[in-house]
Amino acid sequence: MDFESVPTATNHLVSGSNPYAAEVQFLRSAYSVTSAWPGSPGGGAGSGLFFRDPTVYGSGTRGAMLMWGDDDGQGNTSLVFNVAGGFSAQFSMLYGALVASGTVQVFDGLDGQGQLLGGRDISGTAPCIDPKTGALLSDFVCNWGKAEINFSGTAHSVRIFGSNAAFFLDDVQLGQAGGGTLPEPGSMALSLAALGLMAWRARSRKP
Repeated sequence: MDFESVPTATNHLVSGSNPYAAEVQFLRSAYSVTSAWPGSPGGGAGSGLFFRDPTVYGSGTRGAMLMWGDDDGQGNTSLVFNVAGGFSAQFSMLYGALVASGTVQVFDGLDGQGQLLGGRDISGTAPCIDPKTGALLSDFVCNWGKAEINFSGTAHSVRIFGSNAAFFLDDVQLGQAGGGTLPEPGSMALSLAALGLMAWRARSRKP
């Protein structure tokens, strides 16, 4: 899930547009946002104070997910999403924040419940420097860490807990690279068409 196809500005993934609805259900504290950085894909037309320097990360980013919801009184919230079909072996994502702390947990049950299969801590990333001028950007997030969890069993939900309205999350991968990742919207139809063509070719070769 790379959130590149989300609407401009800010979108509630729970009650608004969810391009991954066929596979993933967001339960709370999940907003998709597009970048406000002028040099980002899409020209910085959004409201999200983040970007990625393509010379460092290989590509820029237009969209990301912001963990933002009901505060527990100590400045924290929980973002939870379900994967009804399940995924196995690995969970990974990119994250960026100015000053923040949190945890990522993978469960075998829905709604962030059941057996805990794996987890890890996440925290604030390095201060952001303007790639053009070298000046410190005190509001923007542009340095990204990678959170990876390897586990046994089949996971059906993910819970991210931590500093409210601080973490930007991106490139969420469910399962190992090359097997088990969610297809981007539109790619499922292309995959089905390719499979149909392969089946037709196989039939046509039979005597």
